[in-house]
Amino acid sequence: MRRLSLFIIITLLFVTASFSQGLHLSVSDEPLSKTLRRLDLDLSFDARALSKYSLTVERSFDSPQQAIDFLLKGKPLVCEQINGVYVISQIIEPTSAERKKYVQLPVFNLYGIIRDAHSGERLPYAYISSSHATASGDVNGVFDFKLHSNNPVKLKFSYLGYHDLDTLLNLGNHNIELFPKPITLRGLTVASSSNAMLMQSGLSSGEVRVNQQVAIMMPGNADNSVFNILQLMPGVRASGEPPNNLIVWGSSMGESSVVFDGFTLYGMKGFNDNISSINPYMVKDIRLMKGGYNASQGSRVGAITEITGIDGRRYKPSFKANLSNLTANLFASAPIAKQTSLTAAYRQTFYKLYDIENLNSQGNNASSSKDKPWHGAGLRPNQSAIYILPNYRFSDGNIKLSGQVSDKDSYYISLYAADDKFDFSLLGDDNYTIDASEESRQYGSAAKYAKMWARGAISDLAISFSQLSTKTDHLQGIGGSGSGQQALKSTKLSNVMQESAIKLKHRFRPHESHQMEIGSEWMVYRSSINGLENTLLKPSLFIIDNISLKKLTISPGLRFDLRNNLLPRLSIKMPFDQWTATAAWGLYNQYISNIPIHNTSNNYQFVWQILDKPMRSMHTVAGLAYSENGFLASVEGYAKKINNAARLSIDTTYMTDINIYGIDLFLKKEIGKSLVFGSYSLASIREYSSELGQELKSGAVIALSPFYISATYIYGTGFANLSSLGHGRGQTMMGNNAIVDEDKPYSRLDLSVRYSFKLRTATMNTGLSVLNLLDTQNVKYNYMMADKNEVTSIYTSATPFTTMFFLEVIF
Repeated sequence: MRRLSLFIIITLLFVTASFSQGLHLSVSDEPLSKTLRRLDLDLSFDARALSKYSLTVERSFDSPQQAIDFLLKGKPLVCEQINGVYVISQIIEPTSAERKKYVQLPVFNLYGIIRDAHSGERLPYAYISSSHATASGDVNGVFDFKLHSNNPVKLKFSYLGYHDLDTLLNLGNHNIELFPKPITLRGLTVASSSNAMLMQSGLSSGEVRVNQQVAIMMPGNADNSVFNILQLMPGVRASGEPPNNLIVWGSSMGESSVVFDGFTLYGMKGFNDNISSINPYMVKDIRLMKGGYNASQGSRVGAITEITGIDGRRYKPSFKANLSNLTANLFASAPIAKQTSLTAAYRQTFYKLYDIENLNSQGNNASSSKDKPWHGAGLRPNQSAIYILPNYRFSDGNIKLSGQVSDKDSYYISLYAADDKFDFSLLGDDNYTIDASEESRQYGSAAKYAKMWARGAISDLAISFSQLSTKTDHLQGIGGSGSGQQALKSTKLSNVMQESAIKLKHRFRPHESHQMEIGSEWMVYRSSINGLENTLLKPSLFIIDNISLKKLTISPGLRFDLRNNLLPRLSIKMPFDQWTATAAWGLYNQYISNIPIHNTSNNYQFVWQILDKPMRSMHTVAGLAYSENGFLASVEGYAKKINNAARLSIDTTYMTDINIYGIDLFLKKEIGKSLVFGSYSLASIREYSSELGQELKSGAVIALSPFYISATYIYGTGFANLSSLGHGRGQTMMGNNAIVDEDKPYSRLDLSVRYSFKLRTATMNTGLSVLNLLDTQNVKYNYMMADKNEVTSIYTSATPFTTMFFLEVIF
């Protein structure tokens, strides 16, 4: 038996050795067709085609298939075994169209809507990230992805003031619900801390995002919470307490815009800026684009503040009332049909409720008394100044109807109206007589329908209208007494500015790494000054391509104003770990502005009008941000050039070019429900002379539930008064003598305490704010008048030491 086993093993080894020897190849520079014939196999091939390949081989093979694979390796040849015959054929390269057809992978869609988990409100511009790319939702809260795999995808959703959501999503349509991070108390519930962002800066070029819930916690009247918080952001000027048409990155009044629910707002006079044209009860999202914004935005050379209004309550009614010593604010929202809600708000000032003389240390009467230590501050001896506290009345109302046609389509109609009156009178020492009043009325309306298509694409159609009507009446005179006294000069001015627009845009994702946005816009401007009317038509087209290359996002865009103006834009974003690097560049045009004109009394007034020659601007922005565990640090540098900007001299206005360079630094740390932040801004403004302005700002909200304590501090220096639209240090000419306002620093410390408690079914909030706690003597410029002998600058007092009380009820 052993002999038989040994015989079998030896036989197998012999056969194997014999077989291996039969597939041993030893050839030198031999055609492939001849080498294949040495294999003594049943082969079929085109000898002519294979003879062009020469081989040199010295090797043994274990099997015929192994030998053939080796000989054909690296050549456009393929081998198949058919009925025992090895068939060798050439691989035919497909055309580009055929190649695309063959290699195209199946496409899968993942899309949906991001909402507030409690109210169902859509959350605009949420951030979405995965291991491969970052993206953002749109203004309707819609997001979409195209994938080449049907496997579940892990995504992270982040939104200002909300807890982050890490989730695994399958393909198809989704409703993503994010839970807000409580800041104000709803009852006595104590919420856990989170990494929810209350302020954002540095995640997109030139963009700042602010949670409205943080804004209402800051010192000051809640009726101006939107602008209070924006003026604490880096790059937004607070020195001199400019009006609520924001002064950003060295720009002048009228060069930046405020857009609410799609229609433009033009600002107001304001009484110590304690009320603004935006009712905070109507606000859902605050987005400040300081510069470098994309091609879908147009018509400004400065910043754009985009404020998205709330959709309203669709599940149960809600009522809010806020009463302070300055204003009353009423709000109501209720469902009126399935998936439809109606929201309304009304505000009214009533300064006579409390004695302003007791609330404001400067009193409520105009005065030129030289006993006041700060009379004439910031002026040279040959220039006089008058400080006034005007009479002021304001009221406004909002109505909004919003709803959904289906789970995907949404719509709203938003209406706004405001009435603003401002007046003062002065008599003094036979040197001046002034009686001035201004009445402004604003109207705004917008209607929008958003449709989400089957694969996540979305189309928006928006129609908007806004109008500002202003009437001013000035009676004034400057001069000596007796026969030398000049006659009073009367000036009446009527100014109307209208903007009508239709905007259609479509966003879709043609490829996994491309998200396209295309659109068109038809705008009509109408302006009138004392009945002299002017009209401008401005149609535009734009296209944006957001290209995602793993973590890198490149967004080229092109805007074409059909007045022969081609405006390219480009932005880049690169997140890595906790860092985000951003950069942007673009060209921008502006066709209307708030510019000064001289009237018959030889003083100037600001009016809105269509420009004879459009302003042009170029923005260059670059920044770096670090964010982790509620800590945020961002630095951003910018360069901005403006052509055809309006400026003022003593007897005329003129057009000039401006170069602005600057840097913004922002720091923020969230600790539980508390917040500490600070910013530093430096701006160099170069015209016929150079101006260097700096601002240091800081703030904190300390949560000691149920008490909340907040404080803000602003220090600014180097910024000129707004007499020359914010530049040139207010320089004017009187004969051959230049009069230059001195550089007077601005500083202000504000403090507030807020207490929240539950009373049956109502939530109660009450508190006290102290503005300008140190009673620093600041001024804010209003306007100037002059004659042949004297220049007089008219100032309203900046906010003095002021106490403000409020009581809020929420059902």
